[in-house]
Amino acid sequence: MDEINDRSERIGSSMIHNICFEGGRRSYDVLVEKIETPLNPAMRRGNWLEEPIMFRGAEDHGWTYRKAPTIRKEIKGVPFRNTCDFWATGKDGVEFLCEVKSHSSFIESQYGVDYGGQVPDRVHVQCQMHCEFNNVPFCRVIAYFGGDAPRVFVVKRDREFWGRLEAKCIKFWNTYVVTKTPPPITDAEACINSLKRVPIESDVFVGATPEDIERDNRLQIVNGQLKVLKIEKEQLQNEFREAIGENVGMESSDWKITLRMSKPKPKTNYEALVHSIGDRISPECIEKFTTTKEGTRTFSRREINNG
Repeated sequence: MDEINDRSERIGSSMIHNICFEGGRRSYDVLVEKIETPLNPAMRRGNWLEEPIMFRGAEDHGWTYRKAPTIRKEIKGVPFRNTCDFWATGKDGVEFLCEVKSHSSFIESQYGVDYGGQVPDRVHVQCQMHCEFNNVPFCRVIAYFGGDAPRVFVVKRDREFWGRLEAKCIKFWNTYVVTKTPPPITDAEACINSLKRVPIESDVFVGATPEDIERDNRLQIVNGQLKVLKIEKEQLQNEFREAIGENVGMESSDWKITLRMSKPKPKTNYEALVHSIGDRISPECIEKFTTTKEGTRTFSRREINNG
């Protein structure tokens, strides 16, 4: 049976955090403007590693597993879709949901102890939808940060929290999606990335209104303050470095500063490596491993010389 591709027609688990905590601009782009989310390297890696990570987790714990189906619901007239990654069965015969995550190592600090419930907010929100739509008391997160094996975390169902998320999603749908009205601009990174991808369809420069001129004045003040603060920050940090000297750090009764030496990391110059191989690489091979990064609009400002 062919899978129904309705990701741009329904609110999915990956949109919940964006809608409820980031203003929802990225979700609006998908649901209304039908702009697909670019498949960045992290997303591509996650797709590749989903099955191997689950396989290793199941092998380590003696589970069996199968792909989880997509569940579609209409809640108060609003269409939702939910797809968890896998259903697994433990040695005791009990089934449970699994959400697989592939992360860079620095994300590991956002997770807590093994089999605990501390996970990044975005993952926690996803798991709440998985629990609600599948009517289960918890969802296990199989998270891989590199190294030998993935770690396992358990997110418990919180019906009260999900109720608030659901209400926000319904309000978002009726307020913005139904009326085709973009949500307000926020400082969320998702909103910034969405606005950067607005296509250029005209060479016209829009005339500045008095409000725009006031906004520009404020922007120049903020830029100047940031420049001064950056210099001050670097100076203060250097004063601490000088005071700490050859010691590992400095502490008071309320805080601690450390200056630990990072571990040396090997870095491969892949461009030089490819050039060294030369003609032995076929054009087909290069094409296979070449991706195109989507262009974005860069903000710049310059003074106009009216003299």
